[in-house]
Amino acid sequence: LNDDVVPRLKLRVRATCRSFHLRYTYEGEPRNPRLGRWPLFTLADARKKARKMLRDAANGIDPQAERQAARTAPTVKHLCERYWDEKASSQKSASDVEGAIRIHILPKLGRERVADLDYTKVEKFHQSIEGVRSNRVLARLSVMLTFAERWGWRPHRSNPCSLVQRVPEKSRRRYI
Repeated sequence: LNDDVVPRLKLRVRATCRSFHLRYTYEGEPRNPRLGRWPLFTLADARKKARKMLRDAANGIDPQAERQAARTAPTVKHLCERYWDEKASSQKSASDVEGAIRIHILPKLGRERVADLDYTKVEKFHQSIEGVRSNRVLARLSVMLTFAERWGWRPHRSNPCSLVQRVPEKSRRRYI
């Protein structure tokens, strides 16, 4: 259904859902982004968002640039794969690294975007692992995020692992 007020705004009605879409072109390329689903996203909201997107496109600003950048942003899973391929697979502690990645990091943080990791997410992740093992896994994640900074996936000196309070460890007394 086409809107009479805002040109190129449509309500697409399907058997499973109804959603608002906007058809426009940016640099000669046709675009048709979904603005939101009805009834959570009202017609007034759709008109307001459509006008803003049309105005941005007319001014030479790509309204979809943020969404596309977010879709292509590297995740922790990508970070683990690249770290394993380039750094960890040849180390003596490769089995420890592989265990930390496979058992702890990927199941809990694998879908997170590397740039979106912050102190609260890392702190929650650290607390979900019991005992001293959590310090080892956190140290491995910290190394990986340092490499992510070098690769340009995070801002420089933005490693959230450095702020996390480690679990206190008991020193061991060893005898010869």
